[in-house]
Amino acid sequence: MVSFLREYDDLKILNIEDDMILLSETDGYETVDINHLREKSLEEMYQDFTAFIEPDSSGFDPEPIIVAMPKFGYGVYTIESAIAKIVLLNINDAKIALRDYYYNLIGAETIQTVLGFIESDLNGSKASKKLYMHRNTLNYRLDHFISVSGIDVRTFQGAFAIHMLFKV
Repeated sequence: MVSFLREYDDLKILNIEDDMILLSETDGYETVDINHLREKSLEEMYQDFTAFIEPDSSGFDPEPIIVAMPKFGYGVYTIESAIAKIVLLNINDAKIALRDYYYNLIGAETIQTVLGFIESDLNGSKASKKLYMHRNTLNYRLDHFISVSGIDVRTFQGAFAIHMLFKV
């Protein structure tokens, strides 16, 4: 597997430990590219793997997710899909670590705004009325959350992940 991955110049192998290979991308690999690598690995070597695409947010510690990944099963996971797996598999240590990370990174007020938006069916007008705030303030907080966390709560998958993380 290591030889296979070394053929891709844009990937840098950081560490090989037990059954895990830690990679870093240099040219902005995306989920689609990693899924393509996974398909090629299955086709050419009959070998499957699990990958986690770390979000581009400051100070993110992937350790809780890396520890939980053996329970995930094979696949390519973004932060949104990893959060859903962690909650559904009831991996409390990782869930608590992620909650704490996002509370410290973004703040309780913005998280409550995001949750209000999600509970208003991702409808900005409905959420701003429910939260007693101007629509521009709501949009500013949503944009801030998305840019800092790397999770787009305006999409179903992002909203689902945040709702699962903070409400389940």
